[in-house]
Amino acid sequence: MIDADVASHPTEQLREWKTLAEMRAYLRLRGFAVVDSRSFEQLERKIPDLVAEMRIAIEQNAFTRELIAMSNRWVYGG
Repeated sequence: MIDADVASHPTEQLREWKTLAEMRAYLRLRGFAVVDSRSFEQLERKIPDLVAEMRIAIEQNAFTRELIAMSNRWVYGG
């Protein structure tokens, strides 16, 4: 399905995903710990959409979202 959806997943993106997956597998096979995470820049670009989505959810039903602001030294398991 992803290969067929060129509009959402261009060939260049699929090749990048494949290369990254191969690199991760190579490192794991050699005993390295690999942490899969997204870059902060990618997350930062999504913040306006997330805030807009949260605004709509709060307007429609104030109890459907949870926003927690806390020190980065704390751990939350919600």
